Amino acid sequence: MRYTTAHKRLGLSALDIKIMTALDRAGKGQSYPLALTLSEKRTTVDYRLKRLCQLGWLTAAPFGQRRVYELTPEARELFLAAKQQVSLVQYGTLSEMLVVVRRVVGSRSKSRLYFIEPSGIAEATLSAMGSEYAGLQAFIKKSGRVAEGVIGQSAVTKLPREVWQVLQGRLFEMYEVADERLVFSDIIWVADDTTFLVNPSESRFRSLQDHSFADSMRALIQALALLGKKINPHQRH
Repeated sequence: MRYTTAHKRLGLSALDIKIMTALDRAGKGQSYPLALTLSEKRTTVDYRLKRLCQLGWLTAAPFGQRRVYELTPEARELFLAAKQQVSLVQYGTLSEMLVVVRRVVGSRSKSRLYFIEPSGIAEATLSAMGSEYAGLQAFIKKSGRVAEGVIGQSAVTKLPREVWQVLQGRLFEMYEVADERLVFSDIIWVADDTTFLVNPSESRFRSLQDHSFADSMRALIQALALLGKKINPHQRH
């Protein structure tokens, strides 16, 4: 869920929403794993968890010497309302959509980014974006967010040298998958609750903001990665 002024009025911080989002996805959780997932200090997460319990957003149950946290019914209603908000946007140009991509990627969230890049469409996107492609990868690198995804086997050989140079300094997990396994009509990028669909050949640039759909895409990408071979950018160019 994206942090909004409505959450601020409820006395919630951006980190509170990140913690609650992680618990909403996992069902329940403990302090240390949450801190690792969110790349936050454990002491900070401990403090926010206790405060969320005091505010009535979380419950805590003993588990050995630790405590297990989960959302209260009131918190689940808050997340259910967010999940029911679906927004489809169509952009006139790729550049117009990339402005939104950068805004979403550059948000305070540090959750992973996910992608599917089928060969034919990936090559068309590389051609359409030119140096913007390497620029986008550099922007993601600067954001500190990890990217995980799959790319068609043929497209791997078409990535220009400047892209590989950026990827060498990136936190990412990219898997090379046989082209016949990536039969998609669009490139797919997933950032938080937003899924971007890109097809320059057909001038199709869209984004779908839908929590459940984004979760499904993340699961699909992780499954496809199991069919591929992990790429080491240091061994390329």
